[in-house]
Amino acid sequence: MKKPMKYFYLLTVSLLTLTPAFCQVQSFTNRGIGGGGALFSPAISPYNHNQIWMSCDMTELFYTQDGGQSWDFCDFRKFTAFQQSKVNFTSNPKILYALRINFRDEITYPVKSNTAGADWQALPSPNEDGLNYLFADPNRADRILVSDWRRFYISSDSGQTYEQKFDDNQGNLYIAGVYWDNDLVVAATNYGLIVSHNGGQSFAVESVGGLPSGAVIADFAAARQNGTIRFYIVTADAADIYPTVPSYEYAFSYDNVYRLDYGAGSAWQPLGNNLSGNLKFTRIGAAVNNIHTVYIAGTNTDNSFPLVYKSANDGAAWSEVFQTQGNQNITTGYCGFAGDENWWYAEAPIGFAVAADDPNQVMFTDFGFAHKSSDGGASWHQLYVQPQTENPAGADTPKNGYYQSNGLENTSAWHLCWVSPLQLFGSFTDIGGMASGDGGLTWSFERVNRDMNSTYQILKNPAAEVLYAATSSVHDLYQSTYLNDDRIDGGKGKILFSQNGGLTWNTLHDFGHPVVWMAIDPTSPDIMYASVVHSSQGGIYKTADLNEGAASTWTKLPNPPRTEGHPLSIHVLPGGNLLCSYSGRRTSNFTASSGVFFSSNGGQSWQDRSHPDMQYWTKDVVPDPADPADTWYAAVFSGWGGAANDKGGLFRTRNQGVTWTRISDHFRVESIGIHPGNPDIAYLTTEDEGLWYTSDLQADHPDFQQSEGYKFQHPLRVFFNPNNTDEVWVTSFGNGMSQGIAAPNALEDLMTSYSVELTPVPADEKATLKVTAWETTRFRIDLYAADGARKFASYEQVYPAGVSELEIPVGQLPDGLYYLRVTDGRNVKTLKMIIQ
Repeated sequence: MKKPMKYFYLLTVSLLTLTPAFCQVQSFTNRGIGGGGALFSPAISPYNHNQIWMSCDMTELFYTQDGGQSWDFCDFRKFTAFQQSKVNFTSNPKILYALRINFRDEITYPVKSNTAGADWQALPSPNEDGLNYLFADPNRADRILVSDWRRFYISSDSGQTYEQKFDDNQGNLYIAGVYWDNDLVVAATNYGLIVSHNGGQSFAVESVGGLPSGAVIADFAAARQNGTIRFYIVTADAADIYPTVPSYEYAFSYDNVYRLDYGAGSAWQPLGNNLSGNLKFTRIGAAVNNIHTVYIAGTNTDNSFPLVYKSANDGAAWSEVFQTQGNQNITTGYCGFAGDENWWYAEAPIGFAVAADDPNQVMFTDFGFAHKSSDGGASWHQLYVQPQTENPAGADTPKNGYYQSNGLENTSAWHLCWVSPLQLFGSFTDIGGMASGDGGLTWSFERVNRDMNSTYQILKNPAAEVLYAATSSVHDLYQSTYLNDDRIDGGKGKILFSQNGGLTWNTLHDFGHPVVWMAIDPTSPDIMYASVVHSSQGGIYKTADLNEGAASTWTKLPNPPRTEGHPLSIHVLPGGNLLCSYSGRRTSNFTASSGVFFSSNGGQSWQDRSHPDMQYWTKDVVPDPADPADTWYAAVFSGWGGAANDKGGLFRTRNQGVTWTRISDHFRVESIGIHPGNPDIAYLTTEDEGLWYTSDLQADHPDFQQSEGYKFQHPLRVFFNPNNTDEVWVTSFGNGMSQGIAAPNALEDLMTSYSVELTPVPADEKATLKVTAWETTRFRIDLYAADGARKFASYEQVYPAGVSELEIPVGQLPDGLYYLRVTDGRNVKTLKMIIQ
């Protein structure tokens, strides 16, 4: 039936002429190539299969409203996730439950949403040391089961109070899943089925035969149909199953797949005896309303490709439905058969979900990506790049394609380098690095070398068309898990160089140890310094014949006092003076080997210019672009375990480090990015307090305000586009890159080199936006409701000079006031509209 007609009325198009004045960015948009990091605990809403949630070990709780075509994530001030942050649905579509982590003390606790995930409230916890699992009754809105390392508890009042129901007395309670059926509650554990027949008042382990000795439940699915209650399980070696174990840890101890018709007096029946021995299954899933259809997922040990098998006849026969060879039934991003990343990168489903009400809705997450089927596995679709940049099913994934992220950014970005207004490079962990040829909208691996896990920096020689890349086999350098010698000293690293814009790379110098930073002397561009990381061989290295390329010679400079081989940032100051920071090192505790150091003789000797609080875990040292010779900023982390505690903040010196003043007392500060044309404007990055902004950096006591528009807790560095300093980019530890535009005075400069027009008036199912550009321009288009809520994912595209048209679907939108916002990154046009 035809939908009611929707009428668009164009009310106003305001034209303003403003004096440019930088202000704080109000919102940021994820940029990048999509995916790349591990994803966990997917959940498909039974009320709307396009609504999906999944968690990440980098703290994001991702969600989508359009089936994975675009993703957003919860603001860290509302929710910080970990691997077990699975969203649980209830009988009320607005009421959800999950586990959240307090990042700083690593305590996990239950939370509840009464607003379908828009907001979350902390609930009491039965264990102040944290919980491992939470399962909500899908048939009620007030009953949950939670567990710690040895006990599980039931709450029947929405998590306000709990009663302990089981204690293993061993601290080894693993729960694979829970089946809820009014008075019947079944917890599938490594001790077997722990069952209540009285609504959770009491539980007991029920003995069920059929499993071989030493095999225990690793994953669990349950269904009820026509009076039959059926359980499916995957089993593994008991020695490999423990609380919070990720599925990939027990893949090689996989035992079998089993079925049990509960209450029928039967034993577990094996279902996988005819499956090849190289197939290792770790996950199982079924819809609650269908006992016949079941999926199993795992990895093929012959090629480390992910597997999904399906049975539609109770497990009697299985067929492979995720067909990776030639991507037979899978639309792909850059990961796919023969692609930039072959299927071995994904390797195995870590998270697996089937919609509770529909066995055709199935998805999994893995070591880098998410894929979903809406037709029972007949076809699969990638969920990490914009659909217009994906590759079709039935063909090899091409190498060196250009992709646009759909918001699913979940790995770490360290640095950005602009080569031209449209050409820039991103330095990443796990996926190595990427390049964009359209100003950061689409990205490719075509112009980067990814032989090592991480690229920490790409740098252009100011006097030659040569690029340099600092690479390392060790990721996450100087984060809390990578401070000890045993995690760093075995690593490799080198500097690469390219003389053709990144199309090919060669080794400039192989240091044999990770390289984390480079600096070229701007007045003597044949001189380069490099920060090389190793407890005894690490330090600052120098070459004076950089122009010789692979024949350049390198010398290790004398170590600054107190240091132990962990250099981080290095800068060449006016006059050739050197400024560097050394970061943290731990043995049994932090060593006093960190700080800020200065050399006035090319690094032949160093002066310790560290504040006492910098001696344990200093991060970036940043010269003020308005006064680099004398004014510097040092970012410092607080450590743990003793002397390094309570040292964090941002410090400033105006006299080359002779004296320092702490100008922010944030717990852990990563870096500061200062506007190159306005020394009062700066952004400060932190480990778990997000992004902060000041417009009075030069004041004795700058006022830093938290950026409400940046939602991720751990930004790393801030970069101002040198070709347009109103464009602010943020790299992060776990959320890739983000871009924001600073609108002058938060108003709209509409005296621009383009015009917009919306037709027709009225409109029914769609409206047409006509854009007339006087030159080739990249536009971003957003539609907002009157309350500021974005109504569809940002649409971005580079338009040629002339007239272009974009169709905008509006048939599903409710009546009301809307704003269509069009920006070229410098200027904004807003069309005010009413739909009725």
